[in-house]
Amino acid sequence: MDHHHQGWRAERYFSNRLWIFLARRRCLEERGHRARTLSEWEFTQYVSVGWRRVAGDLYFRLLLHDYDFRLLALGAPAGELYIDAEFDAKVADQCHAIVAAAQRQALATCEVCAQPATRRVTRPRPRTLCHFCWRSDRATAEARGERYANVLLDHFCLPDTRAPAPSEVLAWLDERGWS
Repeated sequence: MDHHHQGWRAERYFSNRLWIFLARRRCLEERGHRARTLSEWEFTQYVSVGWRRVAGDLYFRLLLHDYDFRLLALGAPAGELYIDAEFDAKVADQCHAIVAAAQRQALATCEVCAQPATRRVTRPRPRTLCHFCWRSDRATAEARGERYANVLLDHFCLPDTRAPAPSEVLAWLDERGWS
């Protein structure tokens, strides 16, 4: 596969993901919802593979307390589980305690393999990794550079069978002059 074709595939993939995200958001806004509760599958897709069990447990525990909660944001910036949601005032304190417990559990769980881990702040982009994944990440960074290590780690954390390979992502970034 030539360099140009690799970049095209990555661009199409990311364009499709953005279009799906914007279409979903537009649909929710049209119905007058800010961010209605997602299905378990949708909820867990916003976090790394290693945290999907934590997110799934969080999802069901929140549903038990507030079936109609509004998810505003879910992700993992800087190696920490982040969730922003609106809950019914009657159960908000209980739901916030459940979220805090899930965040603590995520900080002790590897984003890649779900093994016991710690937050690694000494890498350029902090991540929560077990010792094995941390060593592999650092060896990759030493052999191929930080940029490649970040793209590869993202690829492992969010395995989407439609996602382009790390080399295709790098080719796409290079074509645009992004580093």
